[in-house]
Amino acid sequence: MDRENLNLAKLMDQGEFLTVVQLHPPEEKNLADFAAVVDQLEENGITIFDINASRMDHRMNSFDVAARISQPGRIIIPHATARTPLEQTLQQTGEAYEKYDINHLLVVGGDKPAKGDFQTRASTIMASLADFRTESGKKKFIIAGAVNQNADEDQEGRFLKTKIKLGADFFMSQLVFDREQAEGLGKFYKKQFDEKNPPKPLLAGISALDKIGNVNGIVVPAALRQEEQEIGNNTKLLTQRRIERAVELVSFIRDNHLANGVYIAAPINNPAAAVDFVKSLNQ
Repeated sequence: MDRENLNLAKLMDQGEFLTVVQLHPPEEKNLADFAAVVDQLEENGITIFDINASRMDHRMNSFDVAARISQPGRIIIPHATARTPLEQTLQQTGEAYEKYDINHLLVVGGDKPAKGDFQTRASTIMASLADFRTESGKKKFIIAGAVNQNADEDQEGRFLKTKIKLGADFFMSQLVFDREQAEGLGKFYKKQFDEKNPPKPLLAGISALDKIGNVNGIVVPAALRQEEQEIGNNTKLLTQRRIERAVELVSFIRDNHLANGVYIAAPINNPAAAVDFVKSLNQ
């Protein structure tokens, strides 16, 4: 597949509802098992893979994983973060594009300056990548931006508009867990655009396949936590309910036009759980 057809923003603009699976980088020693999961997902219809950036030193780099699983027909989205020096990110981006036809990238890492390695803002990364795209002639390079609908609405709205001006082609949301959160995401996102500034395509994040702890930026509904507490250690029932919730939520988002697609965040230590979900989604 040539780069002309490897454009998620274009596909979503044309009305295609996309299903993406987000995977956490494995350790190098587990790469073969990880690749086998990717193959299983592809056999069940998934061809778009979002590769998270890990804070764990023993996990592989997002770009390295993307390169190792890249094959014709697959769209791979590695993550660029403020944890990586900007020059390294640009080098990795160029190599991924030239050697492996990887032409999508999600910019994450937060917009607020922090100490140490986080001093580079996401907006700075995006601006540099947009310049890199123009100067290098890589016109088919697609940049995605992160949006956190759970943050301060006015501030996040300003960040979103800045990212659009800097070259974002589409956005990926923070995770949603139920209908109320999905509707809230849809309302927040729609509010940021008007007739003169039509909305950029949006992938809504879903993570109902694993237990979610307290993670900055993520809001887990109390009712969901309560249900899982009541189920207790019945692993089979927990898995069944998590898959049922995720499948129902995908349908709800699609049928109510709350986003142009979804990405399913697979459990960090059990990516194979996404295979069972996809099989259920296809039924």
